[in-house]
Amino acid sequence: MSLRMRPSDIAFVQGLEAMQSWDTRGEDGRIKRCHFCPNCGTRIMHGSDDADETVSIKAGTLDDTSGLRPRAHIWLKSAQPWVAIERGQYACYDAEPDDSILDEEAQNLESRHV
Repeated sequence: MSLRMRPSDIAFVQGLEAMQSWDTRGEDGRIKRCHFCPNCGTRIMHGSDDADETVSIKAGTLDDTSGLRPRAHIWLKSAQPWVAIERGQYACYDAEPDDSILDEEAQNLESRHV
């Protein structure tokens, strides 16, 4: 599970100074920076260095995930056949959609749950 967030909405409580990174090239040809814990190797987040683009935080690295709720299923083209996907409940994408599409889906989902 990953959380798409704006960099300005993220506040690290500890460990930011120890975090290391490596770069890879995404399917779209752009550079993706992957941040990880140098002690255990766990990936913490990835994204670009562009402050206007969302980054992907790995939900398993958070202390409290009780307030998290799914909004979409992404990268379904590589989903394992044994994974049960609730296609009617959430937006579904075979690949990563543009941020504006996910933002619109999130607003639609919030308006249905108000």
